[in-house]
Amino acid sequence: MIKKTVRFLCALLLSLQSAQSIALEDPVQMLQQVTRTVMAKINADATDLKKHPNELYAIVDTTVFPHVDFVEMARWVVGRNAWRDASETVRQSFMTEFKTLVVRSYAHSLLEYVDYTFEFLPLRTDPQTQKRLEVLSKVQGDGRVLNMEYRLVRENDTWKVYDIIFENVSLVQGYRAQFAEDIQRNGVEAVVETLHKKNERAHHTAKPLKQDA
Repeated sequence: MIKKTVRFLCALLLSLQSAQSIALEDPVQMLQQVTRTVMAKINADATDLKKHPNELYAIVDTTVFPHVDFVEMARWVVGRNAWRDASETVRQSFMTEFKTLVVRSYAHSLLEYVDYTFEFLPLRTDPQTQKRLEVLSKVQGDGRVLNMEYRLVRENDTWKVYDIIFENVSLVQGYRAQFAEDIQRNGVEAVVETLHKKNERAHHTAKPLKQDA
């Protein structure tokens, strides 16, 4: 009876592990689907979206950013020590303002690649055994081939992006360099206030985007 029980429990454990493997999201397919969806919307209405940027921001916010880990991104941007020392209220405020900034910036950048193609390369590692991984892609158009790398972290059975490296320039490192001096001198809360003012100005002075943006 004991042997049968042990065999049953072992079989059950193996079946659960197999089910978890099957359920794990494919990071390349996820990025392909998200990119295909958002670029289809932008390609179809690029001219109108340039005239009404808030609609563009909404597309990016609802289509792309559910697949972004803003907590992990914020930790890298702020620095782990400053992030650890900040209160939960300050952390949440920073993520709110930082997300608004990134949505606008990323949305503007996507307009530069209307009618470009995005090719995602096969993974170099097995995602089943990884907690973090990189997905490489090539962006092609106007006679150019540009390199893009997505860095992802695993959250249960899904993958979320926490950094994008475009032509060897890291999104996270760029923002970290931008905020570092202010954080060191005045703390994260001061950066939150600066970002809030910047986002408010951008919201109230929103204008149609340039046609060559």
